[in-house]
Amino acid sequence: VLWASAIIFNFSMSFTLDLAQQVEALNIDGAWGVIRDLINITFIFAILWIAIQTVLGIGDSKKFLASIIISALLINFSLFFTKVIIDASNILALQFYSSITGGNLNSSVSAGGGVSDQFMNRLRLGTIYDSKTGESLIAKDASKYIMVGIFGSIFILITAIVFFFAAILMFVRSVLLILFMITSPIWFAGAWIPRLKEQHDKWTSGFFNQILVAPVFLILVWIVLKITEPATTALTTNKTIAAVAGN
Repeated sequence: VLWASAIIFNFSMSFTLDLAQQVEALNIDGAWGVIRDLINITFIFAILWIAIQTVLGIGDSKKFLASIIISALLINFSLFFTKVIIDASNILALQFYSSITGGNLNSSVSAGGGVSDQFMNRLRLGTIYDSKTGESLIAKDASKYIMVGIFGSIFILITAIVFFFAAILMFVRSVLLILFMITSPIWFAGAWIPRLKEQHDKWTSGFFNQILVAPVFLILVWIVLKITEPATTALTTNKTIAAVAGN
């Protein structure tokens, strides 16, 4: 379970931090183009309606004309600006990722490493049991076997659950950012059209919340690993958790 959760977590980090490649593979530009074209058609009808009102001398929609024209121009660049913000967020996150793993994203994951490996090294979970025999590495003492069996298993399961939840967090971020990219024309249109202002505010809040997830998560991970580094050094001196418990 721990191995599977670590693999899924590493993959989720790779997926969300390399979102540009996923976007290209999923043809997000095509889906975004459909939304943009639908809004542009709406703008055309809105401008025609304003023109009819002006000719007939009814209503007072001319004040919205400038907003519609500005929105119609900006939504054509909405995907570009959204991608720039996402890339900036991922570049920041990648700096901390590289500092944590000691390598770039592709090399860390392809080599079976990643953020999960750093936690495994800090916790020394791989030293509780002998991977070949499945037996505890602690001296053959019944009481110590029970202690390692119970508390070692609990520790491993907690770590696995943390990895699973972190993976879900990153996958959700990726999916939501893709949806935000597709619907970015609505975001830009809402900035200038009063009736879409509420949707614009919700979109903005949700988008920037997800933008911050990866950088903040990796910054906190980096801080935790730095704080626990002295303890890891002490464990390394004793080689294994088994040696510590045996003493």
